[in-house]
Amino acid sequence: MSLAAFAPLDLYAELEALPEHLVGEVINGELHTQPRPAAPHALAGSGLGADLHIAFGRGGGGDGQGLVPRSTFSNTTAGG
Repeated sequence: MSLAAFAPLDLYAELEALPEHLVGEVINGELHTQPRPAAPHALAGSGLGADLHIAFGRGGGGDGQGLVPRSTFSNTTAGG
């Protein structure tokens, strides 16, 4: 399904007209833009995401806790 099905055509036209150095998305009917990540940053982010997916995605490896710190699952109660 195209973006035009969700956003008014003027927002879609604005999104299509953005310069190459910007990325944009329509959120709650408003166009939000930000600078496109530089190549080294984009590669680092992609690599980190791949590493996390290999370690924790779809049940592969890890201890089954995903990315939630163990301290979140404390068995202690208030007062001892």
